[in-house]
Amino acid sequence: MDKLFRNTWFIKIISFLIALMLFSMVSTKDQNQNNSGGTQIPTGNHVDTVTENLDAQYDSNQYIVLGLPPTVKVRLTGSSETITLAKLQNSRKAYVDLTNKKPGKHVVKVQTKGFPSDLSVEPIPSTINVTIQKKITKTFSVSMDLLNRADIADGYSVGDYSTDPEKVSVTGAEQLVDQIAFVKGVVDLKDVSKSVEQDVPLNAYDKNGNQLDVDIKPSVARVKIPIVSPSKDVPISVKPQGDPADGYAIESMDIDPNTVKVFGTKDVLDGIDGIEDIDVPVDGVNETKTVQVDVPTPKSADQVSPEQITVTVHVGKAVSKVVKDIPILVNDKADKDRQVTFSDPKSQRVDVKLSGAKKLMDQLQRTDVQATIDISHLSKGEHEVPIKVTVPDYMTGTPSKAKATVTIDDTDKG
Repeated sequence: MDKLFRNTWFIKIISFLIALMLFSMVSTKDQNQNNSGGTQIPTGNHVDTVTENLDAQYDSNQYIVLGLPPTVKVRLTGSSETITLAKLQNSRKAYVDLTNKKPGKHVVKVQTKGFPSDLSVEPIPSTINVTIQKKITKTFSVSMDLLNRADIADGYSVGDYSTDPEKVSVTGAEQLVDQIAFVKGVVDLKDVSKSVEQDVPLNAYDKNGNQLDVDIKPSVARVKIPIVSPSKDVPISVKPQGDPADGYAIESMDIDPNTVKVFGTKDVLDGIDGIEDIDVPVDGVNETKTVQVDVPTPKSADQVSPEQITVTVHVGKAVSKVVKDIPILVNDKADKDRQVTFSDPKSQRVDVKLSGAKKLMDQLQRTDVQATIDISHLSKGEHEVPIKVTVPDYMTGTPSKAKATVTIDDTDKG
């Protein structure tokens, strides 16, 4: 027996018989399946889904389409190679054809193109509901919604804003454009302490504040919002700078306005009571003249408003006059009880030569002229003290003596 199994021809014959038996068994099984009515499943079929942008074909110059989803799903059935090829192609497209549709509601079929011809292509959904409306354009004023207006920096206030442009064109479906109540942007003013200037996107809203999907041109406005610091109204005064023409003198100067608004912090404003002695050029003036004069901004203040005032200068013929025996008053802030003796002039009086416009001179009263000396800073003893003359505005006064000689003594308080 061992000798038989070692024979190569015997082994080959046995292997052939076993292979023949296996083939017969498989053939019989396939035949039985076919005879019993079973369906053979084709091989190589695959299913995949892609997302496509959904386009619409219509006259976009006249109409607007509402209800059009931005994308749709597309089911692809076919070989894996063909599906892969379709995904690589840029020519594929999903769309709806509205070219012959009129304004109103429509149920339209989703169509595709650009896919390989041996693929089964099925849009999901296969139909969509759309509304076609007339496209219209209207003009609207631009407004701004100022958020946290009450929460700006302490002491500051919000001025009137301006926008550029002031009006915009809005284009969209007639139904939507007719619902627009206002077009506006939004600016947040929380903790703001200086003026705002920025570009702000614009949106359209209905009366209930709902944003509407329309096209705004331009879509951005430049807004300027003045943030005004604390302010205070203060009086102003002017003084002539230079000399009128020979033979003329100033009668009066009219100021318009006679107060200005000063802006700054509260601490700064508390120290400002007015703006005095604003220079007005009068060199060579020989008739009534109106000039614009800049108003200086007080130290540490932010600004003044207005920054210029109008001053009308009135002139008249110049005349001179001497007012005699004007008493010299003593100003002594150091000690009101000190004894002061005049040695020159002993009369404690001085003549004053006045120069000014004739109109003012005719109205002059003796009490309008004063002469004083100030000894507040002097100790006891003899001193020469300048005599200061005070006269009405736009006049000059010169004392007959420039200085007085006085002796200061302590009062005997017993």
